[in-house]
Amino acid sequence: MSTNKCRGKKDGGNHHRHVVSQHRALALRFHPDKATEPRGQAACAAVFRVAAEANAVLTDVVKRAAYDALVVKTKLRASSR
Repeated sequence: MSTNKCRGKKDGGNHHRHVVSQHRALALRFHPDKATEPRGQAACAAVFRVAAEANAVLTDVVKRAAYDALVVKTKLRASSR
């Protein structure tokens, strides 16, 4: 799962609420304690960590600006090929 899964809308406060609600939904769905099998627990823990990292990036203004700049740079590089 990439950070883009949690991106949501870019319209001010609405964006923040959307990111937080998506993070909560993913956290509830993939919490390692909710997995019933040991193998499922490891997979859930991995998804849970990625969702937490995405939430940290998307809710922090400075980290979000750096992420957006990287995305734009990557898209420009891909379109020039």
